[in-house]
Amino acid sequence: MEKQVLTASINLTKIAKDHLFKTDNGAIYLNLKLILKGELGQYGDIGFIVQSPLKEKNKDENGDYVKLEILGNIKPMPEKVSQEITDDDELGF
Repeated sequence: MEKQVLTASINLTKIAKDHLFKTDNGAIYLNLKLILKGELGQYGDIGFIVQSPLKEKNKDENGDYVKLEILGNIKPMPEKVSQEITDDDELGF
């Protein structure tokens, strides 16, 4: 498998706070699922991020799986664009 760097961003306001959990040492975690679509989306995304519900909150009262809210998108890291700096670049030094 070839190494690939991806970027991602999530909307923190969409996090269901009842899915956060605390460990014995006091750290607070949120489990996420990253779903890669296998194709490039309209906005350059290749996948999305959803919140993983805790096991006890995986299904609703009818036994149906809970619909997972999309928190954000995943994109491939753009290749660095190098820009040559010249003497007249107006940086002041």
